[in-house]
Amino acid sequence: MPKQKYYVVWKGRKTGIFTSWAECEKQVKGFVGAQYKAFDNEAEADAAYLARYDDYKGKVSSSGRWKTASVKPVLPSICVDAACGRLAGQTGIPRREHGDERADLPRGSLCRGDE
Repeated sequence: MPKQKYYVVWKGRKTGIFTSWAECEKQVKGFVGAQYKAFDNEAEADAAYLARYDDYKGKVSSSGRWKTASVKPVLPSICVDAACGRLAGQTGIPRREHGDERADLPRGSLCRGDE
């Protein structure tokens, strides 16, 4: 059975929190400038409805879920992406110019020790 979702409509034919996509869709489909978003639980939906759409626009609906998680993170914490492989972060062929710190690396390598 699919997990229950909650749909917040900030701007539509009728605003509020809806418990089915079908009901939410009636409020936003064809409505110019509709503002809506799905949430995984009622508490997140309630908080979002009382806030502004711009606070949630383009963000994952679970943002901030760590605050109510059963296992709390150690604060302060630092998170880094330390991936270092042949393709990690690669957007093209590395430059191999004089003065380029990667010039002494094998072709296709971006990380020291990735030989």
